[in-house]
Amino acid sequence: GIRDVERSRGLGDVYKRQISYHAAYVLMYVRATDALGTTWGEPVIVASQGNAYSNSMAIVNGRPAIAYYSTEDGKLMYIRADDANGDSWGEPFAVSGTSFRNMHQSLSLVIVSGQPAIAYECNEPDGLAYIRALDANGDSWGSPIQVAFLFLANYNSMAVINGRPAISYYDIEDNFLLKYVRAGDANGNTWGSPIALECRADIKSSLAEINGNPAIAYLSLIHISEPTRPLYTSYAVFC
Repeated sequence: GIRDVERSRGLGDVYKRQISYHAAYVLMYVRATDALGTTWGEPVIVASQGNAYSNSMAIVNGRPAIAYYSTEDGKLMYIRADDANGDSWGEPFAVSGTSFRNMHQSLSLVIVSGQPAIAYECNEPDGLAYIRALDANGDSWGSPIQVAFLFLANYNSMAVINGRPAISYYDIEDNFLLKYVRAGDANGNTWGSPIALECRADIKSSLAEINGNPAIAYLSLIHISEPTRPLYTSYAVFC
């Protein structure tokens, strides 16, 4: 694109120039040089093409791997490192049969029964979807499975709960309710019906198994009135 920039050069002298630019999000990776994370190495470019959004990383068969959306390809992408530290990376590829609806929404890469799996929001099948690799490295993938049919399944988070994959998300069509759904088997081939929690979520959710039970951290907007602030001011808080 081209934009105009005005800059003062002193004494009221203002000039205008045109700048040609192309902006894109590049997928990066950085690893600490010590176990405590007090010092860090140089960032590594993982994928420089495709305009990457909404990444999720996991250790896949001993090496770091990343799933992300590519707005250039309109696909869900997957890439795995060539070594255990992530110093070099292979070539990213589109996970077969996947397409995403909203580049700003979350996705989750998790190891399910020894193989990588991804929860994401997609167009086909419509709504919240799940796909699992056919091998331990993620070189080939199965077909997408529809977990929940809805227009927007925002900010999902996946974890293995009591031996089966499960997903939390918030449903914009159902009064922004936070929801939870768990697979009917260890591989995620079938899924149960979503459960609506009696709480409203607006941005992000994070699902984990805490002391044997599923737990979700999420953000919710509440309205707080203060003497120096208008009544409509909203704050995002952890609930």
